[in-house]
Amino acid sequence: MELHGTIAENLQLAIRSARRLRNKAVHPDTIAYWEELLREARLTPSEDAMPTAVDALVQTLQTEISDRSAPAIAANAQPTDIS
Repeated sequence: MELHGTIAENLQLAIRSARRLRNKAVHPDTIAYWEELLREARLTPSEDAMPTAVDALVQTLQTEISDRSAPAIAANAQPTDIS
């Protein structure tokens, strides 16, 4: 996965997007990107923030993703800006 910026910055942007898109249809590719970002964050040692800060961001994004109900993830949703 190619990231622009640090893991922490990417997690913060994904969380911001997820919160902005609450109760809206989200393209499956966006959810897949967020899940890939979570995997990357869990596997990559943090150089940019204390591990507990990155862990908290991972947990927050995981909660945002898991709070989405299946109907909110539309199979035919238009691509969404993830920044």
